[in-house]
Amino acid sequence: MTERLAELDDEYDFLEYSDRTAARVDAEVMAEARRIAVHPTVPAEPTNTLG
Repeated sequence: MTERLAELDDEYDFLEYSDRTAARVDAEVMAEARRIAVHPTVPAEPTNTLG
């Protein structure tokens, strides 16, 4: 679920070697975080499977 965020984190390390800006990567991070928040694949709250 967070693989894309990890990839974007790596991009910060290589900004000086690319034509991307920190602001552009920031925008992509925020968009990905919003996507995860809207469509989580893991429950946000623990579920009680015993009860």
